[in-house]
Amino acid sequence: MFRVLKLFALSVGFLMPAIRDVQAEGFSFFPAMAQVANIASGDTLNVRAEASGSSADLGDLASGEQIEVLGLNADGRWAHIIWQEGNGWVATRYLAPASRPASDSGLPLNLTCIGNEPFWSLKLDNSTQADFEIAGEMPDHLSLEWSGTSRNVGLAAYGFSGPAVSGVLRRAECSDGMSDRTYGWSVDVVLRDGPMSQLYSGCCVGR
Repeated sequence: MFRVLKLFALSVGFLMPAIRDVQAEGFSFFPAMAQVANIASGDTLNVRAEASGSSADLGDLASGEQIEVLGLNADGRWAHIIWQEGNGWVATRYLAPASRPASDSGLPLNLTCIGNEPFWSLKLDNSTQADFEIAGEMPDHLSLEWSGTSRNVGLAAYGFSGPAVSGVLRRAECSDGMSDRTYGWSVDVVLRDGPMSQLYSGCCVGR
């Protein structure tokens, strides 16, 4: 049975530095994909708990490893990232912008959206199919026939639809309500099965 899934967008402007800082580091908007670069051979990039070199070390990233950046701190020297089951900070000078897969119409791809109670997931890996699954149940492979970007200038929103599904993906701060992780994407999705519909809420992360 198809279901209704909705994720409430919170604030689009979270952790957003001055435009000059974003452009100086090569990022056009957030969340954005980045690749670890400019570190010595055999070295790693420290992930910190806060935007400081003296903050607790949460782990390490290898050269070439890709991460999702949620934003920069006020001076642009530190990038707030998705890290394991939470968030962390890395020095921006060791990051290079990386491309994010997208459909021909601009819909961001390689995204996984999740929600809790019940636990569910939605994967957007290509412009022709969305995979929705509730824990313990068989996944629904939903075909997509259209995707596009919002016609409102400056609004970071993307739509997609098919015979049994339609939705809107937004660049917006989001919390799953159970962990300390902050996400950079929200999504509103309607799954249709005749007159029957249900509502689910969650957050999305790039990979």
